[in-house]
Amino acid sequence: MFKSSKSLLIIIMITTFTIVPFGRFAYAEEKLGDPSSFDYFIDAIVWRPAGFCGTIMGMGLFIVYLPISIPGKSVSKTYEKLVIAPFNFTFKRPLGDVP
Repeated sequence: MFKSSKSLLIIIMITTFTIVPFGRFAYAEEKLGDPSSFDYFIDAIVWRPAGFCGTIMGMGLFIVYLPISIPGKSVSKTYEKLVIAPFNFTFKRPLGDVP
């Protein structure tokens, strides 16, 4: 049972990683106007959760790099890049504004 669920998970991951990036190229021409429903869908399902994970990981990395950045006097720059940028990407941009 565990082996079949592991195989299913691998198949889902491979399918997701191959379909999602190529789906964006199909809709590249539509980016000129307002966001499409596909843009809203991809933003809500893919980019927002990825941004949230990036925010959490950035906070963890900031804590790890804090002792290194204090002597170099780059705490604010490190905080901006590792915490604020992913936070703004996740919570402050409008829905459907996909990268």
